[in-house]
Amino acid sequence: MKYYSLKLHSLATKMAGTLTFLLVSSLLQGALCGMFNVNIPQKINVLRGSCVNIPCSFDLDNTHDKNLDDSCKAYWSDSSSFTSEYAKLKPTKEMTGDLTKKDCTTTFNNTSLLQSAKYYFRLECDNALRFTFTKAGVDISLIAAPPSPTLTPSTLEVEEGASVSLTCSSPAPCWSHPPALTWSPNLGQSQETLQENQDKTKVKTSVMNFTASHLHHGNKISCTAVYQKQDGSPDVTAETSLTPDISYSPKDVQISISPSAPILENQKVTLTCSSNANPAVENYTWYRADGDLETFIGTGSSFNVTVSKVKSTFFCKATNELGFKRSSNLQINVQYSPKNVTVSVSPSGPVPENSNVTLTCSSNANPAVEKYMWYRADRDQENYIGTGTSLSTKVSRDRRRFFCKAENEIGVGRSNLTHLDVLYCETQCGFYSGVLPWVLAGVFFSVSVICAAFLCKVQKNVKPQEEDRTYMSLNRRNVGSSEYDVINTTPK
Repeated sequence: MKYYSLKLHSLATKMAGTLTFLLVSSLLQGALCGMFNVNIPQKINVLRGSCVNIPCSFDLDNTHDKNLDDSCKAYWSDSSSFTSEYAKLKPTKEMTGDLTKKDCTTTFNNTSLLQSAKYYFRLECDNALRFTFTKAGVDISLIAAPPSPTLTPSTLEVEEGASVSLTCSSPAPCWSHPPALTWSPNLGQSQETLQENQDKTKVKTSVMNFTASHLHHGNKISCTAVYQKQDGSPDVTAETSLTPDISYSPKDVQISISPSAPILENQKVTLTCSSNANPAVENYTWYRADGDLETFIGTGSSFNVTVSKVKSTFFCKATNELGFKRSSNLQINVQYSPKNVTVSVSPSGPVPENSNVTLTCSSNANPAVEKYMWYRADRDQENYIGTGTSLSTKVSRDRRRFFCKAENEIGVGRSNLTHLDVLYCETQCGFYSGVLPWVLAGVFFSVSVICAAFLCKVQKNVKPQEEDRTYMSLNRRNVGSSEYDVINTTPK
């Protein structure tokens, strides 16, 4: 009984010592945990073959600040327990920060030393300061492809003419080799910066500013991040895009016609108005252009109309809630047979018989006249005499009526009869033409003599009371004889 009592007493003594050690150790660990803190990111995606920076800072109890000297070294382990694996740990030679300033930022240029795990930081100095910061660790994820960049805003809905600012951002786990960001298409000026997040990790950003245009509507805008690896393997890229929704008034208003060609006069055609607009066109209106006059003729995206050569110009207007736009004038190429066929004569005045004149035929036609034909009208007969726009002919009194025909692929048009004014004489015209000048000369001479005698008599001044007047009376004495009685009478 005494043996068992002694053994139990010894066991109880050992258990009490162990409990005391565990309690003291527990209290010490709790005290240390309350005074030792580390600030590191919760997670970092590491691109295989590239470097990675782990931003890190820590806090110590004031009693250990004096122990923070140049002998201190930093360790990273994928386990929070540094007991069994402690011998395998080596201090990192890629320390970026200054431990004496409580900066434990570390750069790993060879990511092959890392694996996807949660890493903890341990500080060891050649003194009493040795501590593993198990309160916080960083999750390292090794990835083969980078994440897609982030676009801000993620959607773009603006009105044409608005100023737009797009921001593309992509993680930069390796600060010395951040990704290169490019825009497609490059719509304006862009500016790149390397910014720091709240957890001290960094991100590459590019801001592109431009003015929204209807040309951007529905066309993808992309931002591409290119990561350069340090192990010599090919670069990798990641892309993010958005499709802008730009509101704008109607653009590119155009008219199409059916059937397209050929179009004959008085033919019915269908006109269709189309436009590029956002929101969609609410109303199409149709007009006919008559010189400077615009005549409203209907509504609808399509319109049926009968065309003619004098009323063949049309345009349309497209309207949405942001405005309207009109099309260019559509001049329809209306084809028709020759019209307004006329004949001109040179010389134009009366022409002597047997002289030459030139007749010219003109016409209005579409397509152009292919052939002009000349005819002479002899009573009820039409005699073909030649072709060409002009005709030279010798005129006579019995051949004075002409007309022409103009022909194109559509049809034939005919002019009115043209009457030539011909001067001509009868058969005695030759005789009279020789005698008439002498007759006219004799008449002129006789008239001249009579006028001279009359003038001389008027100028003679005779007083009737001083002169004897002799009256001569000639009385034919015998009818048929040449003798006459002369009677002299003197006034008393």
